[in-house]
Amino acid sequence: MKKFNLILLFSLALLAELPTLSDMLKQKSISLYDIKSAKSPKPTYQGKILEILYAKPYTYINIAEIHPNIKEGDNNTFWVVANEVNAKINDIIRFQQEMVIDKFTSDVLKKEFNNLMFVSNIEYKID
Repeated sequence: MKKFNLILLFSLALLAELPTLSDMLKQKSISLYDIKSAKSPKPTYQGKILEILYAKPYTYINIAEIHPNIKEGDNNTFWVVANEVNAKINDIIRFQQEMVIDKFTSDVLKKEFNNLMFVSNIEYKID
């Protein structure tokens, strides 16, 4: 029992000497903000809406990407899906890529998409 008490007292003494997370962050040149911003940014795309398919609560949008490196006539179209969007055909939208799934099938639409990009932060009617 004496051995256990000594180990317990030693452990408590060590714990009392440990700095808190806040203290450690103050001593270092890194902050929680730096850790959060260290993630690589999500790709952002912009394009013109060619087609819209609704399958509540989702909206599937066929996009013709607008980018300085894409020339007219290039195959620059792809499908994206997002939570319900109130955009119209020919609107210009901007969005962030979350993930891409190959060979995605929508049971509601009964349609398979070769590549479907799940997106967020949609801004539309961009001039």
